[in-house]
Amino acid sequence: VVFLFIVVATRRNSNIQIFLFFLICFLIYTAERLNKLGAQHWKLFSAENYFDQQGIFVSAVFSLPLMLICFWMLVYSLRSSAQMLVKVKRAEFKQRRNTGAPA
Repeated sequence: VVFLFIVVATRRNSNIQIFLFFLICFLIYTAERLNKLGAQHWKLFSAENYFDQQGIFVSAVFSLPLMLICFWMLVYSLRSSAQMLVKVKRAEFKQRRNTGAPA
């Protein structure tokens, strides 16, 4: 929830978005280690061991929401890039039309 709020709040700042994208990817990459740590120390914070060998719990609760946020960030970045390309090309065509230069 915190990452989603930060990503949406900073969606217009590409430097922060790049940093957050790689940070989230790193957290997803470390999910296996987090699952192993959870399996070893589950008695400290839970009444039942949710951390199985395959990491289904960590994948569903931790990695999947982060992957969805990364996917949203990727789609938003591609959309922004496409809009910027359209703006640049329109400006280029308008400038060529005004100067009379050949296409």
